[in-house]
Amino acid sequence: MPDWMFLGLIAAVALVALTGWLVARDEPAPSAGSGTSSRRSLIRLGAALGIGLAGLAARLVSITITNADQVAERTGTAPDGDALTNPRLISQQLDTRRGRILDRNGELLAYSETGGDGSTRIYPVLEAAHILGYFSPLRFGTAGIESSRDGVLTGTDPQTLREAIEVGMLARDLPGHDVHLTIDLDLQRLAASLLQGSTGSLVLLEHRTGRILAMASNPTYDPGALNAATDDEAARADQAWDALQDDDGRPLIFRATSGLYPPGSTFKVLTAAAAIDAGVVDSETQFEDLGTIEIDGAVIPDFARPETGQTDWTVREAIEWSLNVVFAQIGLELGADQMEEYANRFGIGTAIPFELPTSAGQLASSDDALNSQATLAATSFGQGELLVTPLHMARVMMAMANGGTIMRPQVVGSIQSGDGDTVRRIGSEEQAKPVSTATSATMMDMLYDSVTYGYASGAQIEGLRVAGKTGTAENGTDIPHGWFIGAAGVDEPTVTVAVALEFGGEGGGLATQIARQMMDAAAER
Repeated sequence: MPDWMFLGLIAAVALVALTGWLVARDEPAPSAGSGTSSRRSLIRLGAALGIGLAGLAARLVSITITNADQVAERTGTAPDGDALTNPRLISQQLDTRRGRILDRNGELLAYSETGGDGSTRIYPVLEAAHILGYFSPLRFGTAGIESSRDGVLTGTDPQTLREAIEVGMLARDLPGHDVHLTIDLDLQRLAASLLQGSTGSLVLLEHRTGRILAMASNPTYDPGALNAATDDEAARADQAWDALQDDDGRPLIFRATSGLYPPGSTFKVLTAAAAIDAGVVDSETQFEDLGTIEIDGAVIPDFARPETGQTDWTVREAIEWSLNVVFAQIGLELGADQMEEYANRFGIGTAIPFELPTSAGQLASSDDALNSQATLAATSFGQGELLVTPLHMARVMMAMANGGTIMRPQVVGSIQSGDGDTVRRIGSEEQAKPVSTATSATMMDMLYDSVTYGYASGAQIEGLRVAGKTGTAENGTDIPHGWFIGAAGVDEPTVTVAVALEFGGEGGGLATQIARQMMDAAAER
């Protein structure tokens, strides 16, 4: 239907409905024996027809605008079990000028080139592969930003009222928009280089805004190898996909958001914050630590005490020297109910709302697991049945550095038209406030001491104030996972980091070194 005809139909329907309603409303009631009864019946019939046509028009608007994505992306299953998708959607992806993806400074991360065989997606920055995802309409669909912002990149997700009218009512095809990310390409490349030779990931963000500056995962992959917009590309993509599926390193997993690990002693930050916020302890509350403690038949050793002759340790010292025996007792004082409540406040066991898919993890494997005193004690120092992602722990540290507030992690900063005009900015959003400002200030004071005097001293950076906590997570093998979470800045912290290395050894080792270099590079940018 031509544009003018479509608009004319909607206008006519609206006019008929409005006229019928007005006439019916203003017509005087018929007198006995008058001939106006049939006239009123006709008016009511006309009004009913007008309202019906108006409803039909509203349904058309719903299909073409309000629920356009659901209609376009509807899938089904053929009798032979094959998935059925909308071929028009695939054709649209192939024919539309797909927008670019850029970093916060305008550096190109993904773009399309058009040749004789069609359009090819180019990924010049492999270090950002997991964030960008891939574009493979003939084979594997999309992933990463290519998936979450597919409608923006293809122009089918209007960003302004004018675009909504053009796409939904006039059925016009718009060129794709450009997506500007919050990541800094230099920091992203540094993150990828520091992870080389290790299996793991890191998250670096601005805790006041939630903007991601770098988010890397290793091993990684080449998104361009999965391009499938032509038959030749599809054949090559099949081979690349099979190789990735056979790789024991599982390079397609974005470990920063989906890798699940016990957090080790980094979880002591949450336990201490919860106990202080709940009024169970303060920073100077003392606990006895003789080197071991037995809880319900489970013996918990403490190899971290710097002075074996000292028997009483404050919560502050327990953070500095990462004392499991003290934290087991703090957890028991806090109790299962409050432990669960505060873990929920921090989002542990929840898939974090984010641009890309996230894993939920768990505080425990069942609702009643923490009723076991031994399990509760182990959970308190980051073991037990705990499973978290690096993004979970970055949010825990974010709350400490940001006055108790967790901002929504953000990786898309703005949307621009092909002409370079910004059509939408993505603002910062407060996501939770799990502890008070006073609690977070106390925690930061202790975490500064952890870096200045304690086991996290490897994170010290000349000229910067650094707060942090190491983590060594047992995993059933001889080599533990290595963790570090921290924050740094010139006068006060401006960036937060979380690093997790699979089988990376003690957290005070390589994980801390990587975190220190990332904070040093980012804090003064």
